[in-house]
Amino acid sequence: LLLRKMNDTAKLNKYVQLLPLPDSSEDVEPGTLCQVAGWGDTSSGTPSEHLQEATLKIHFKPHLCTAGGTACSSEEKWVHADSYFCFVLQGDSGGPLICAGQYRGIVSFGKKKCGKRGIPGVYTQLTEKYVDWIKRTISRNREP
Repeated sequence: LLLRKMNDTAKLNKYVQLLPLPDSSEDVEPGTLCQVAGWGDTSSGTPSEHLQEATLKIHFKPHLCTAGGTACSSEEKWVHADSYFCFVLQGDSGGPLICAGQYRGIVSFGKKKCGKRGIPGVYTQLTEKYVDWIKRTISRNREP
């Protein structure tokens, strides 16, 4: 994870909003609808000029976590849509997974090319360990 300290306070508007961290360390229940957004490659293979958004249904498979031969840590989970089309592409890494208005995950990886059924995107879950680290880091770096 990376946190970036801004030089100035963000000006909130319809394009810039706050996204709360999870208020619990509970897993998001399978079947929950969540949103993902990113600027990654489109079906044409080029990065999007506009922010892309999709709604996904959560499917956790904590004991089966490989994608294209890449192993995942225990904090990475499968997430994909009912249609089993992948939504996460090259360039989307670091983007948010938003469930019930909370920041619940960060895009870890997806396939370079998309459009095949059964190819999920993989997200790092914002577990209690990560949320605590984020809060401590922000607290230590606040201006007096």
